[in-house]
Amino acid sequence: MKTKNLSKFIAVFLLFVSIGVSYGQGNFKYHYVVPPDLGERMTGIKKIAFLDIKYTAPAVEGAVEEEEEYDAGDELVKILVEKQKKELLGEEEYNRLKAIERSGANANTMGGALVSNMTSILLLPARGKSPGFEFLLEGIRTDPYVIVDRATIDKVLVEQQFQLSGVVDGQEMAEIGVLMGADAIITGDMVSSKDDKRLPEKIKKHYKSVKYTDDEGKERSKSVFDYNEYIYKVQRTVTSSLDVQVVSVKTGEILGTKNYTATSTDTKARSFNRTRPTRGQYPSYSELATTDFLVRKTVNPLSQSSANLIAPRFATIAMKISKVKAKEFKKISKEAAGYLKSGRVEKAYAIYKTIYDADPYITESAFNLGMIYEATGQYTKALEYYELALESAVKNSNEKKYDRAVNRAENGVIVMDQLESNGIELEKQFFSDAGAEALMAEKVSTKGNPKKDRYSVYEKADASSAIIGKVPGGRDFPSFGPEGAWTKIEIIGGKRGYIKTENLK
Repeated sequence: MKTKNLSKFIAVFLLFVSIGVSYGQGNFKYHYVVPPDLGERMTGIKKIAFLDIKYTAPAVEGAVEEEEEYDAGDELVKILVEKQKKELLGEEEYNRLKAIERSGANANTMGGALVSNMTSILLLPARGKSPGFEFLLEGIRTDPYVIVDRATIDKVLVEQQFQLSGVVDGQEMAEIGVLMGADAIITGDMVSSKDDKRLPEKIKKHYKSVKYTDDEGKERSKSVFDYNEYIYKVQRTVTSSLDVQVVSVKTGEILGTKNYTATSTDTKARSFNRTRPTRGQYPSYSELATTDFLVRKTVNPLSQSSANLIAPRFATIAMKISKVKAKEFKKISKEAAGYLKSGRVEKAYAIYKTIYDADPYITESAFNLGMIYEATGQYTKALEYYELALESAVKNSNEKKYDRAVNRAENGVIVMDQLESNGIELEKQFFSDAGAEALMAEKVSTKGNPKKDRYSVYEKADASSAIIGKVPGGRDFPSFGPEGAWTKIEIIGGKRGYIKTENLK
């Protein structure tokens, strides 16, 4: 019975091994680009301006709102003072000072912190770039926008006597945007709430090791119950909700509105050993992090999400390299996979392109070419080869994999269009399959030791012809067939010449 079960286990194991060998040759880890969540709606937007984010703090328990008393006399004095200031300073200087005053008043608010954080994120040229993944996307950036500075925004609002904060009428914001020279206006509402609570009592059992002598007189040890630890926790959770609105200045159209939520929590515990307390079990809420501190911890995730709404970012992927199953290309495709895993995409491209040209119905070569084009930011070509792979794939094969690849490439095209519309020049990359012949050629090895032996390679199959180089022993070289007592090989630098066949293994 055991032998039968072992045979089954071996059969299943071999099946899994064969599946692994058949469908993958390792992973190609690379970056790709993700478009803004608003997608093509952000194409053509070059300059953006942030209006104030209206912030509503958590309600303070037990606080009573007091209505301000209106004093007409005081208000009249304020108006006259401001009028005199304007006359003495001049309109331009007065507006400048009011802008500074307004900016300073808002500098420490949560809404101001959110805008400042979002601005910093949008200025990152490689947002999402991760170590350990090939970065071959030369020229592609994640900072496509010019951002209107705060002083300009304040000056316009003061001059036009706009009192804007939060999500307001799109047409009204578009009018402001024109004065600021912006293509899009971004604003929103942020509301935070607080929840303080006591968590249920938790009992943790503690054990200790006790030595004893067994029936045979041997000393042993065992774990026995020692005491209970009673744990009491208080917890403060702050939840911040942000509604972001993006408005086109040109049309007054709301390009998009989205809500994001982030939470931040702090917990404090008090524990008692052996005896359950009858009072004073829980820590005081005053020991917890302040509500203001926890709200600030929600600012960064909300800023990242909001940046994703309007700007592109980099993401990473580890794709399984599709193994070419055609027998005549089995060996060379393994070599191509090695090049791809090590990031030598030009050599991998040359091999896969030659295989594809020889047989366009080899799905794996088309898919791998699509990966190479995607990893290097050539999304139109990536889309072409991914669609060819999907078209030639066997029915009921991994269509989801192909669909996801097509979707990534389509999104990449959106980003490229956006960057080009913003005047960002992208570096064009081109691959050549000129070296594929040497890569796919049979390999021959020289005799001897790499450190001691050197063999001459001649321009012609004639020892009296010019020597084009000397090669070490124990090395592999692409071979282009024998000619009598000579063999034609390719050496470093792409040079081809003849080596005596007797010097080869």
